[in-house]
Amino acid sequence: MPLEPPRELLVTDPNAAGILGQLMADRNRFAVAALRPDFDRTPPAMIADRLRLSSPGTGDDRRPLDSWLVMAAPTSDEPLSPDTWRGRLKPWNSQRLVVLLVGLPPDNAGWRGWVFQAGEVDPLAGFRIVAGGMPEAGGIDTYDAASDPKWSRTVKAVGETAFNKASRASVAVIGASRLGSAVAFQLAGVGVRRITLVDPDVLEPHNIVGSVGLRAEDSGEKKVLALARSLIAFRPDLAVTAVPYDFLDRRAKLHGADLIVSAVDRDAGRLAASHWARRHGAVHLDIGTGVTRQGIDRLLAADVRLFLPGAGCVRCVGGLGDLDQAEYELRAPPGAAPRRPPEKWDARGRLGSLPTLNALAASTGVQLWLDLLTCDLGGSAWHRVRWVPGKGLELAVARVTAGAECVACRRKNVA
Repeated sequence: MPLEPPRELLVTDPNAAGILGQLMADRNRFAVAALRPDFDRTPPAMIADRLRLSSPGTGDDRRPLDSWLVMAAPTSDEPLSPDTWRGRLKPWNSQRLVVLLVGLPPDNAGWRGWVFQAGEVDPLAGFRIVAGGMPEAGGIDTYDAASDPKWSRTVKAVGETAFNKASRASVAVIGASRLGSAVAFQLAGVGVRRITLVDPDVLEPHNIVGSVGLRAEDSGEKKVLALARSLIAFRPDLAVTAVPYDFLDRRAKLHGADLIVSAVDRDAGRLAASHWARRHGAVHLDIGTGVTRQGIDRLLAADVRLFLPGAGCVRCVGGLGDLDQAEYELRAPPGAAPRRPPEKWDARGRLGSLPTLNALAASTGVQLWLDLLTCDLGGSAWHRVRWVPGKGLELAVARVTAGAECVACRRKNVA
């Protein structure tokens, strides 16, 4: 049993909006879910991947070590004390029960929650619904960045509610070179307060000329350290953590990011970021760019994909060059022989990288995330951006969902 009980609830069910609507329409119904802990967050959190409408039952109906959620939208005349719900649901001391009451008066926007475990009860400090089109229902961090005058124009452009969500978010950027630096500076520019940078590599001259915020004298230094220093000079109030390891390295710790951005060359890194996001109830933004040879022409293209937990991932949606190779790199033990020789950077017709294309892709990705925070984006999305020399911009947009057989998206977690 952890010394500090989990205090925040994350609901990642893609159908959360519909289930909440049914609870509000019929206040005699309940939603239940199995819970899994996330001790990487501070304070620890609990994650509900799948809600279902069902009788709540009692602790006697469950296994001795179960963790479970009961959600309800009680009528205004029902008692709201934790003792009432403990007496009704009878959790065992060895179990962990979270009771979340939503739709409370006077405006149906109030909520109250408790965590029952080890014979004690603690208030639920916050809960968030990580699903498309859903407002942030409650949260631990109440930091109000919108009151800072330096953000006056940004707040008006984004909206105060969405801006405050962005400013409270913790974001991890995997890859700190040309594309990753563009993403990091844009996130800093829209008010994000905490950024973790992950990259094991050292800066070379060709990295610097295409990156944002780096200097010639940074050559030979770890990418994450140089980029972190540049970000802090840009925004002294920004909390930046530099992780100078490969994301596949067990030493690379993120400590509970709300958004993870993969801006990497290797598909194994994309797959690892996707798995991490699903495990921790985070949004995954995957961005890839490239200038390649297509016949006698140059192809300037970018894929920008934003995935909500359980609603599509890089594995089931596709777009990876070699899934088997990515799986091998992800799962092989340290020191294992390579499955095949590594590709050169210019394999498969790759010509190079352009800061203009990287900036375009980074802007598209960050704006997709802002659209999610404003509740204008209703689900996972894939934007394929192509610049045709002499003609201009082409854009293909698609909404994506989980694959029917995807083991990552279809996680079984039902109470």
